[in-house]
Amino acid sequence: MKRSRQESSGSDASGFLFAANPEETQEENKTETASLFEATQGQSLFETTQDQSVEDKKTAKKARKESKPSQEENDCPDSSSSAADEVPDDLFATSSSKPETIPEDRSDEKSEPTTSVQEAKTSYLSARDGVKPSSYQVVARRYRPQTFDELIGQETIARALSNAIETNRVGHAYLFTGARGVGKTSCARIFAKALNCVQGPTTRPCLKCDSCVDVATGDDVDVIEIDGASNRGVDEIRQLRQNATIAPTRSLYKIYIIDEVHMLTREAFNALLKTLEEPPARVKFIFCTTEPNKIPITILSRCQRFDFGGINGVSIAKRLAQIAEQEGAQAEEGVFDVLARRANGSMRDAQSLLEQLLSFAPKFISQSDVHNMLGSVDDAKIFAILDATVRANAADAFKILNEAADQGVDFGALIEQVIGVFRDLMVVECGCGVKELMYSPVARIEELRLVSQKLGARRILASLQVLDQTAQRMRVSAQSRILAELAIARLCQLDSFQSIESLIAQLKQGAIPNLRLETTSPSSGSPESEESKKK
Repeated sequence: MKRSRQESSGSDASGFLFAANPEETQEENKTETASLFEATQGQSLFETTQDQSVEDKKTAKKARKESKPSQEENDCPDSSSSAADEVPDDLFATSSSKPETIPEDRSDEKSEPTTSVQEAKTSYLSARDGVKPSSYQVVARRYRPQTFDELIGQETIARALSNAIETNRVGHAYLFTGARGVGKTSCARIFAKALNCVQGPTTRPCLKCDSCVDVATGDDVDVIEIDGASNRGVDEIRQLRQNATIAPTRSLYKIYIIDEVHMLTREAFNALLKTLEEPPARVKFIFCTTEPNKIPITILSRCQRFDFGGINGVSIAKRLAQIAEQEGAQAEEGVFDVLARRANGSMRDAQSLLEQLLSFAPKFISQSDVHNMLGSVDDAKIFAILDATVRANAADAFKILNEAADQGVDFGALIEQVIGVFRDLMVVECGCGVKELMYSPVARIEELRLVSQKLGARRILASLQVLDQTAQRMRVSAQSRILAELAIARLCQLDSFQSIESLIAQLKQGAIPNLRLETTSPSSGSPESEESKKK
């Protein structure tokens, strides 16, 4: 007779299954179950207190796996009372051994991944033993100006801020505007060091006290630098207003330097108005931006504004020569002038280019290295293209362009170089001297004067318009070489074109405009050419 599944399974407190026979050994099994519960109760409580949720899931899963074979044995038709009598002995054998072995098995399961992770970590540390992360700082950070005297190209602003400190006329809000890399944030840090130095306020901070050192690294607790692009909401400004009421920790002033302040929202600017107009006594604000036109007029009226202009090429080249000397590198004559012209008034851009060159040629930097890295051509080829356009010889100009293409030159950069030379031609034609040159070497001033006399002001202006339109089209076109060749061909043919002004003047005089349209005419001996001559 089959036994039902209901009488075959049960579980004790520790999650182990046992079999019960209510007809023959019910009382005996109860006694055994009670003793088993008392024996394993302490172990069960110990296990559940460690990680109840995880251990219950594992126990339930194991119980379901073990219950299947026990149920099949109880359903077997050959089961007899003698087998049922032997169940308690087997039960005690398994139940007494499982509480001792299961924790060991579980501990082994948990320790296997931990051991493997520790071994991997140990092997990684042994492999990396003696290797430290690089503490190298880029050139733009290592040679950042630390005093007003080191601020290159902004002497007027440095003098104004120094005089404000000496005469005790330091305002509560300043706005520094200008292009990238001209010294706005550096000047803000120098100003903060001058105000919070232990010897200050002074125009010459000591650069040795804790305040000066921490401001230079951006770690000072009283000089808070905020990125306006990532902290642009009204909630951030509300938090700033609350913190501004707290007195400085160790310095004389609590200074907020907000970079790219034009990125703040309109609501954030409005929330800042009252605090900016009447800040606490020991709070100063310094705003830096590249787009002052995006700042509300209500903010501008509450700040002292200083406009940072571009740094001239001579100052940039001189500074780059000093840095290269300190880095132990030599350079060919004219290298730093090329970098200064390419930087376009930005000291940081020039220093970044110099660092690339120091990685490319750490000992000696030549002009060929500069042009290979920048994708530009040397001045000799640029002036060769200029000479070809003056002689209206497009074939020679195309040969130079083809050589540049073989060298992997960027045609966009090449057109920009040609634009720079024509700009200098325009300046020379207007009667300016060497100081006004921006893109041409000083040694070529006489050559520029001769070329400007041959071309004339009108042709130089027309050439600049053609080149500027070509540069704009090249930014959105994939055919940069074709556009560059088209522009050079037009420059060579400018003499054959008539200006609109001359045509209008002829029409006003009542004359028929003399349109000089150069077309490919047939051979002189053909009948068509003879008929055209008769006409």
